[in-house]
Amino acid sequence: MRARRLAGAVAAVVLAGGFLVAGQGVAAAGEWISVEYQDRESFPFLRGNAHFFPDVVDEEVEVCDRFDDNRTVSAQLRYYGATQLEVTDRDGPGIFCADQNLNIPEGTPVSLRVCVQGLDCTGWFDGIA
Repeated sequence: MRARRLAGAVAAVVLAGGFLVAGQGVAAAGEWISVEYQDRESFPFLRGNAHFFPDVVDEEVEVCDRFDDNRTVSAQLRYYGATQLEVTDRDGPGIFCADQNLNIPEGTPVSLRVCVQGLDCTGWFDGIA
């Protein structure tokens, strides 16, 4: 199902403040969001990344710890003016990521960011549920 959501989507890559972050694309139910966290110490690798996948039935937030540094990587999802969900992955660069499904009314504006324990968070990137 994830491939269907991402098919035909266009992602923009922006280098800002030492962080490599990817922007949003268009999906059937709303706008998906993809955010990546990378800094000079981890370059050329990511410390972590997160995705918001909207769907007609439910939405999914996925976060992946991509760097073997013993730091937790979290995705924070904000809507209705406050952070409503935080999903955390602590497994390092393994094959599994952490995810959580939730149900947000269709058309609700959402924002996603990635935080790395002991370092910083990316800016917020916007999408639509």
